[in-house]
Amino acid sequence: MDRFLHKLDTSVPPRLVITDSAHEAGNAARQVWPVQPGPSFPLPFVKRCEHHLYANARDALAEDRVSHWGSVRMEALSDAFRSLDGWQAFTAVTRHPKLVAAQAWTAANDELVIAQAGVRHLLPDHHSTAALDTHLGTVR
Repeated sequence: MDRFLHKLDTSVPPRLVITDSAHEAGNAARQVWPVQPGPSFPLPFVKRCEHHLYANARDALAEDRVSHWGSVRMEALSDAFRSLDGWQAFTAVTRHPKLVAAQAWTAANDELVIAQAGVRHLLPDHHSTAALDTHLGTVR
């Protein structure tokens, strides 16, 4: 993947790199554009695709059998990645002893989502790689 990125003009880092669940793309971006110390967030900001985060959270809710349409958890999931308040609301409704998979998923992704949601308003208005899924398989 980093060989692919080096074929592009890498002299100026993009503001944002969105990856799916694969860590290779984020790692490759960091190889090409290492994090520079400074007071602001790193350029490029490497972000996980919100569509893939949503799908993974929905799968965890389905495992706990609470992913039905109109449920309070699914409603909260709709805004979970848009702001810190949305994430906090989602994690609050998944705090239940019977929601083992959802709690495990939120715990595993808490730091990532907080970092992304906290600066989302500062980033370009792109949040997903879902439309490219078919083509990304070819690139890989």
